[in-house]
Amino acid sequence: MATPPSLSPKPALTLTTPTAPFADATASLGTAPRQGAADLEIDSATAYQEIKGFGGSFNEKGWTALQLLPDAGAKVLSALFAPTGLARFGLCRVPVGSSDYAESRYSLNETSGDLAMKDFSIARDREKLIPYVKAAKQLNPALQLWGSAWSPPTWMKTNGAFDSGAMRDEPAIYAAYALYLLKFAQAYQAEGLGIFALCPQNEPGQLTDYSSCDWTGAQLRDFIRDHMGPLFVQEKGPAIWLGTINVPELERFIAPTMNDPAAARYVSALGLQWAALGIAAECAQRWPSVMIAQTETECGNNHWQPGYNKDAPPNDWAYGVYTWGKMRDFFAAGASIYEAWNMVLDTKGLSIGSRIAWPQNALVTVDPQRREAIYTPAFWAFAHYSHFVQAGARRIALKGAWADAIAFRNPDGAVILVLANPGAESRLLTVDHGGARHVLDLPAKSFATLVL
Repeated sequence: MATPPSLSPKPALTLTTPTAPFADATASLGTAPRQGAADLEIDSATAYQEIKGFGGSFNEKGWTALQLLPDAGAKVLSALFAPTGLARFGLCRVPVGSSDYAESRYSLNETSGDLAMKDFSIARDREKLIPYVKAAKQLNPALQLWGSAWSPPTWMKTNGAFDSGAMRDEPAIYAAYALYLLKFAQAYQAEGLGIFALCPQNEPGQLTDYSSCDWTGAQLRDFIRDHMGPLFVQEKGPAIWLGTINVPELERFIAPTMNDPAAARYVSALGLQWAALGIAAECAQRWPSVMIAQTETECGNNHWQPGYNKDAPPNDWAYGVYTWGKMRDFFAAGASIYEAWNMVLDTKGLSIGSRIAWPQNALVTVDPQRREAIYTPAFWAFAHYSHFVQAGARRIALKGAWADAIAFRNPDGAVILVLANPGAESRLLTVDHGGARHVLDLPAKSFATLVL
């Protein structure tokens, strides 16, 4: 695996193609006289939102896959989390109870009617989830964690089951659920794993054959305003994020809370993912003091759905290009955080679904037969951002005709230009910055990062 170039005062260019990941291409970086308009012009004086970080979600199936490797995943974990590694992830999600990539369905309290949470327990998490998080935290002690639930305990739902159903619209149930979420944060804190933020529900309205739960926008508002918010303030709990929202339905899921000052005062971020890209810019405009967090990139490989290529392999280059573009688009819309879904899976990538075991993509896959890790094109798409863009960076203005580009300014002053050439032909690009014109030779089908 190539060692990426370190940041330096001199311009540096890193390239990834389908056959050569993260190669130092500085030698091919040239300059030219400033005659005529450049393809891109960086305006580092015009800054937008602050970038908080990059990451993905910890899931049981990821830890199981890592244990198939001869080193139990040590190299992969280093690539993902080490501050000097490839991806340099510093901000990740932990599920509260089972996600669709748990080994089986569970919650942290299945004692029906236990409103006081006397039987609350994270014993299940200590089997796989907490070891996974602790292994990452050992590599990066500054790693930040936030959480979200796919389903409340079954007795809090209208159907009494993990899959589908709706949250019971009862004050006593809301109060118990707020306590359940608080106890999750407190239990993780006792493990040395601080949780800085919590979302009450993953993808409300997305009723599935894995752990899920329906909430109305009014329910989310009332729960945050009357229960979760006051309890978390009283007990000095984590920040509250409204989300995670995966559909472009601002008025349905976001406006009821954010238009109610008594509820909105508890919300520090909007967690958006998937098709919610369509409302990200409007959210950033309407509520500029509330951070936009992109909480889960599209996991892809919906091979059974109309319009998808049933013969396309998972984790292929096209999915990497798609992921790169989603990152650009969310940042351009105002996001401060961008996260993957599964960071690691085996090569099958099957979800827990009972009707359809959904084979999804991951940044790193583990071949069970060869017992080896494969760094997918989506991993390199992420790394071209996360390796170079530091926490505390600002997105900066970029002008020009080349659409596959976005720029940031790091706290140390370095300017980071992230590029892609998804086309079948190589392309010479000219970039103006700070009185100089740089010439980049981008191969066909490539990701690139220019450090200035």
